[in-house]
Amino acid sequence: MVSLIQLPVRYLSQRDNRNPYTGKLDPHNQCMVSSFVMLMNWIGDKSYHNFFINYSEELHLTLVGLNPKELEKRRYNSFYHARICNTLLQETKVKLRFQTKDLNYSELQSLFQEVSSPVIVASLITTAGHILVYLGDSWHDPYGKCSEETGQYSGKGFKSSGESIVYSEKFITKKIFKNQRRRCWFLKE
Repeated sequence: MVSLIQLPVRYLSQRDNRNPYTGKLDPHNQCMVSSFVMLMNWIGDKSYHNFFINYSEELHLTLVGLNPKELEKRRYNSFYHARICNTLLQETKVKLRFQTKDLNYSELQSLFQEVSSPVIVASLITTAGHILVYLGDSWHDPYGKCSEETGQYSGKGFKSSGESIVYSEKFITKKIFKNQRRRCWFLKE
């Protein structure tokens, strides 16, 4: 594996997310929410704009959803997440914007070096898909550390914290990418 820089990005777990309309714990299918918010917090922490320091998963989900009925339609579509983030970036006069490309693992490594930004990756770890944040030499996995042995979020090797996880190159290429290009979102001026 190419040695890359490691970006300081605050970790968020999707396991404590709540539905902003019902207040009920809603940890499943929240990986996209947690991942986009991690990058928005990174923007705040980098002092691009203070608003994003405390940007929360609940606020993001409310903005994406608009109302309870629309939330169920929109929460799984990255278009809405990126559009809300880009609108907020534009309104706060931050020059960065979310852009997207389909990349394989080696292209992801090259892009990371070019943009020096965390990158959101749509993986194939789960049957329905799962979103993670690539940090260079490690990953933030909002659901926890997937067991490389079982390929699931349970069993030997599973950990509930997914902060700064180092997955093997074999796991990355076979399980996250499945030897395909995957949709990636990154920040660039």
